[in-house]
Amino acid sequence: SSDLAGALRVVPFSTEAVRLPVALIGVLNIALMFVTARLVFRSNGYGLLAAAVLAMTPTHLIMSRQALDYVCPVPFILAWLWMLSRHGQARPPAPAWMGATLGVATFSYVAAWALTPIFLLITLVVLWLRGERGRTLASVCAAFAAPIIAVALWLVQHPDALQQTLSRYQQHDTAGALFRVSLYWEYFSPSFLFFAGGADPTQTTSSAGVFLLPGAALMVAGLGSFWRSGAIGRVIVAGFLLAPLPIVIAVPPTPHYYVARALLLLPFGVLLCVEGARTAFAHRWPIMRAAGAVLLVAMPLQFVMFGRDYFGEYAGRSRDRFDRTNSAQLNQQLLAAADTDRGGLIYLDGNTDGRASRWLFFLNTQGRTDVWERTRYVD
Repeated sequence: SSDLAGALRVVPFSTEAVRLPVALIGVLNIALMFVTARLVFRSNGYGLLAAAVLAMTPTHLIMSRQALDYVCPVPFILAWLWMLSRHGQARPPAPAWMGATLGVATFSYVAAWALTPIFLLITLVVLWLRGERGRTLASVCAAFAAPIIAVALWLVQHPDALQQTLSRYQQHDTAGALFRVSLYWEYFSPSFLFFAGGADPTQTTSSAGVFLLPGAALMVAGLGSFWRSGAIGRVIVAGFLLAPLPIVIAVPPTPHYYVARALLLLPFGVLLCVEGARTAFAHRWPIMRAAGAVLLVAMPLQFVMFGRDYFGEYAGRSRDRFDRTNSAQLNQQLLAAADTDRGGLIYLDGNTDGRASRWLFFLNTQGRTDVWERTRYVD
């Protein structure tokens, strides 16, 4: 991705350098969540609460520590939501910036292809309801289209780039209507959202869900409250419900409980959770206010338990899924053997389990790409 390429221009090639850009995006998401939630709730306190809830969200932590682009759409969508919430207040950004942000977000990750046009439509509806007409709405659409047209012109010159991307998202053979309905429900299953977080050990520890369990009741309360609160509240509800839509439309390989492809559940889900807490604290019954406080206190307690497992036993449980061949030791031994026999060739059985990719990555970190020239694939 472009952020990774930019980082490697200024820092030496290493595991840390490759993972740094996505980690920084994770930190940026927390900052943007504070700014956006502060505006949505008109409160610094609830802005800080939203930032803390996102920071404690298990899936956000896991995805922000992997050198993958799944997390990249989140900052764009938070920035768009901030601008949409700011519209109508003193000195708001020009509406065209919302279109431009969504246009650029389209290329942050392939799942955004399906969602950004829908968010554009939502933007136009909200602006129209607020009295905006012709020229303003046209400027939003033009700003959205500009980066898409630019990339489309580039793809005309580089058709292989699009073909390679689409080849990784071939449709499932049984993608009928009932299958899609069932698939959509999976992404709102309480087991997935609050208990297990899916079946892929690279995306979940199975000791916690996508969100922390105490957030379940708060999110349910937030759904009802936001839906009654006005345009922005309904936009947040719609964003949460739309997050799995790209998977349901495309039905790529391994579509079940694959949270990385529905990561926009996170920002909208966190805002729902905070709205639920705000609703509980504003309730006239003391027991409801106490319940909200107990649920919030329980969240960091569960996060501590999740963290102990994630940085502890989880590494052993997930080792085979991440690196079945124990390449950290294997590559060291292989390089030593290659240096002992400087004329010898290294044979790999293709790129099984990413073995060749890990070998090339390791050689780059050691500054030994000369050894890669002696590497061969064998069937």
